[in-house]
Amino acid sequence: MSSTFVPSSAAVRQRFLPSVVLWLALPMAVLVPLWVVAGRMLFGIGGQMVLWLGISLGPALLVLLLLTGIKLAEAGRRSVLLPVRAVVAPVLAWLAAIAFGFTVPDFGGGAGNGTSVMSLWAGPSALGMSTALCNPFGIIAMALTITSTVFAFRAAAGGRKAAGPVTEAVDD
Repeated sequence: MSSTFVPSSAAVRQRFLPSVVLWLALPMAVLVPLWVVAGRMLFGIGGQMVLWLGISLGPALLVLLLLTGIKLAEAGRRSVLLPVRAVVAPVLAWLAAIAFGFTVPDFGGGAGNGTSVMSLWAGPSALGMSTALCNPFGIIAMALTITSTVFAFRAAAGGRKAAGPVTEAVDD
C-alpha cells in the first residue's frame, strides 16, 4: 500500500466519485431493491415473481445496502478517506441488481407468461437470453452487495482521516 501527496485540485477530482456514491448510497439502498422486486410492474409485467422476490432477495438487498449506505455515511461524516474498493463495490452491486431486474422473467400476470423487460423490448426471442442472464446477475448482485457491506464496515472502522487541502491517495 503506497501513498503519495497530490495537489488539492487533484484531490478534488479524486473525491468526485466518493462524493457521488455517498450521496446515492441511501437512496439507491431503497430504489434498487424496489426495482428488483417490482420494477417490471412499470412495464405491465407483474406476477408471481414480485411476491417471491419481495420475500427473498428484496429484503436481503434492502438491509445490506442500507447498512452499506449508513457505514459509508458514517465514514464520510468522519472525513475518512474511502478506499477505492469501498466506493466501487456498491456501484457494481447496484448495476448488477438493476441488470437482474431487467432480465428476470415474471410469470402469471401482465404482459404475458414468462416475460422480462429485456424480452419485452427485444422481442420474445430474447426470453431465453434473458432467463440465462438473470441468475448470474442475481448471484453477482448479491455477492457484490455482501462485499460492499464488508468494505463499508471496514472503511468506517479503520479508515484514515483526510488532511486539509493536501490529501493522501489510498490505493486499496
